[in-house]
Amino acid sequence: MINVAEASPEAWDQAMAYYSSGYRQGLERGRELADAEASQLWREAGKVVRGLAGRDALPNTEWMQHASSERLTAAAERRKTDDVTRFRASYERDRAAYLAGQGSVPRG
Repeated sequence: MINVAEASPEAWDQAMAYYSSGYRQGLERGRELADAEASQLWREAGKVVRGLAGRDALPNTEWMQHASSERLTAAAERRKTDDVTRFRASYERDRAAYLAGQGSVPRG
C-alpha cells in the first residue's frame, strides 16, 4: 500500500498508472455489459414485434392505429374508470353476499 503523503513522484506516477488502467478496463467492461444487455432487450422486443405483426387486430381496435394521442389517452382513462367501476360493483356484490351469509370473506 502506498502512503500518498510520503510517496515519491515515481511511486505516485506508478500508482496513478495502475489506477488509470483499472479505471479504463472497468469502463470498457461496463460498456460491454451494457451493450450485451441492450442487444438482448432488442432481440426480445424483435420477437414480440414479429409475433404481433402476424396477428389480426383485435375487434373494434382499428381506430387506434390512426387516433391522436389525445384520443388514445381519453380512451385509456375511460377504460381505467370503467375498470374501477366494475371492481367496485363486484366488491359490493361480494360484500352483500358475505353479509347475507352466502359468500366468503370479500376481497380488498
